[in-house]
Amino acid sequence: MTDFLRVIQHLLPRTRTWSLVVERPLRQLFAGVADGLLAPARAVIDSVWATLDPDTTSELAEWENQFGLWETGTTAARRAAYEAAWDASTGQSPRYLQDRLQAAGFGVYYHGWREGDGSVRDPRDYADAALIGAVQCYAPATADPECVVCGAADELGTPVCDGSVVNDVNYLVNEPLDGRAPPGIPDSEYRWRYFCYVGGETFGTEAEVALDRRVELKRLILKYFPAHLWVVLLLSEPPYTQVFDDEFSDVFG
Repeated sequence: MTDFLRVIQHLLPRTRTWSLVVERPLRQLFAGVADGLLAPARAVIDSVWATLDPDTTSELAEWENQFGLWETGTTAARRAAYEAAWDASTGQSPRYLQDRLQAAGFGVYYHGWREGDGSVRDPRDYADAALIGAVQCYAPATADPECVVCGAADELGTPVCDGSVVNDVNYLVNEPLDGRAPPGIPDSEYRWRYFCYVGGETFGTEAEVALDRRVELKRLILKYFPAHLWVVLLLSEPPYTQVFDDEFSDVFG
């Protein structure tokens, strides 16, 4: 702890008039300034470091807003994500990208486009195909409930066919959020070099990521990964704890 009275003593002229060696009103005045003003001021300034530290900050929600983080998971997980955001620096090497995802609490691994023998991985073996094509929707045309067609474009409240249907694919190109079907996987081996894979430690295995954190994972990938890459997500849901066994009865008396 800094002795501010000693600091003041070194700043004063070296004369008997300004001497603080003897206990007198002048010394008491500067002792009061040191203890009542400078010491509390330093404590306030030092407290800023505690606010910055992910382990001690009391402003976690404010820092999440600053870094654009999701307020998800336990407090420990949120602090880990905040620390990862502070540690994030430049660079887009595979190891850096993997470290960023793992620092945010995801047990995932980065895999490139090249097989162990040097050949190019075919993403169609690992990615779900997007369903793209004409569809019929909503408005019943006959008494048969199984037969549905699109309504007229000028009828308010009646959906109009948009020409495409989107299924839940496991690859990430971008997130336009406009309802359009994602682009299909190219059939060119040259373009397969622009694919990477996020999954388990061994390529081809799936990493366990809870459904409520999938969007957060996608945001991190879009934030840190090079924009030209297509990212195939090899993910599965973690097993959930079984609360009741086979002997449980739903009859309560």
